Amino acid sequence: MGRRAGSLMAVFTRKNKPWTDEEIAVVKELFATTSNEEIGRRIDRSRDAVRVMGAKLGLNKPPGSVLARTVIELRKQNAAAHPGTLMYHLALLGCDDDYKPDAPQPTRVSNALPGTPEKIEELRRRVECGEPLWHPEDRLYV
Repeated sequence: MGRRAGSLMAVFTRKNKPWTDEEIAVVKELFATTSNEEIGRRIDRSRDAVRVMGAKLGLNKPPGSVLARTVIELRKQNAAAHPGTLMYHLALLGCDDDYKPDAPQPTRVSNALPGTPEKIEELRRRVECGEPLWHPEDRLYV
């Protein structure tokens, strides 16, 4: 097996590896004060894996914390450089985990393919209207 195949295998098996008590203890200790990326580096887990484990443990980043404010400010600065984009609207109205739509479901189904300008425009519209980004009947592929 070549070097590349071996490294891909390591990534695959790590993804399915159970969490140890020590890893969970690190997440509990650092979650409120440290970025998920930094915690992941310390325990050899991805940023997303740390975020998911934090959610499973019922942990939150304090909304007024310096870390949370810094992340939000960076998102807003990045989005401000691209006005009119979906990211711009998410940064203004809330983004990622802090975006809380007002409606239970989007008012219309999108037939646009993912990633197309039409789909991006529909997502932008949904954010502006306070709707969830995804409708269960949205088109997913060709």
